[in-house]
Amino acid sequence: MPKNPLEAEKVAVLEQIIQTGENYYWRVRCQCILLLYEGKSTKELAQIFNVKPSTIYDWVRRWHDGGVEALADSMGRGRKSPKETSLSL
Repeated sequence: MPKNPLEAEKVAVLEQIIQTGENYYWRVRCQCILLLYEGKSTKELAQIFNVKPSTIYDWVRRWHDGGVEALADSMGRGRKSPKETSLSL
């Protein structure tokens, strides 16, 4: 568990994304951060979200480095659709 409690403003932002965020994985990462501040261990979080503990550490690092925006998926991830590929040629 982090040493300092999570500020109310940050809790509100995380909760809003969990409720209304467009991207499923962004919502999951935000939920993970909230549970971390509620006292869940890395091992517990890895079991809850069915990921490796190293993934949880990565999400926490992203949170500390860039806040809620850093938890969102980066542009360019995944396979491009044929339509997107043809437009860029």
